[in-house]
Amino acid sequence: MHRRVATILMVVLACVAVAKPAGAAQSTPPRYTPDQAKDHVGEFATVEGRVVEVNESGAGNVFVNFGSPYPFNTFTTFVSASDARWFFNLPRLKGATVQVTGDIRFYKGKPEIVLTKPSQLRVIASSAK
Repeated sequence: MHRRVATILMVVLACVAVAKPAGAAQSTPPRYTPDQAKDHVGEFATVEGRVVEVNESGAGNVFVNFGSPYPFNTFTTFVSASDARWFFNLPRLKGATVQVTGDIRFYKGKPEIVLTKPSQLRVIASSAK
């Protein structure tokens, strides 16, 4: 009986020691180029590349395109009009190298990440103007 209790106690303590504490930093997500993103739909990842175009729709939604201008872009980052207010001057991203992090999904046949908060966007190198 004592041996069984001791074994259970050791298993519980081992699980507690291995468990990640609440609020602990997650591991770094994998990083892909805009061209590679299409092969990683469904993953939480970072896509890093040069922004070639930033467009705002009449409704205020913002599309940040990589690779080539729309409709030949290889990857898009989408920011809804309601979330765009949290981002400072998205048009300044044209020509910059950026990282965007989130769930990669397909929208109208193109891979994209939807940005809802500024922490998902990191400017690596500003555009030279």
